[in-house]
Amino acid sequence: MRTVIKTCFALCALSLAACADDALEDVDESTDCEIICDKYMECFDSDYDVEGCYDRCTDRADDMSSQDQEDECESCIDDMSCGEATFACANDCIGIVP
Repeated sequence: MRTVIKTCFALCALSLAACADDALEDVDESTDCEIICDKYMECFDSDYDVEGCYDRCTDRADDMSSQDQEDECESCIDDMSCGEATFACANDCIGIVP
């Protein structure tokens, strides 16, 4: 009986850890998309549909390679001016925003 209880506790602990990792990834993905879309609006189009961009960005982030690209793009544009980000980060950010 004790073995069964210990096994149940172990499985619950593993499940909670997996849920916590997923939640952290979702927060990172959300933050990356928000920063990328806001930067595009700031630099290129003050009337840009940031909400639509955010929705497209988070939808495409279900694919791990897209999520990696968003991480790289956000890291690249962080603390850069519009001109710097345009030239330095084009390869990292291409395809995320129009």
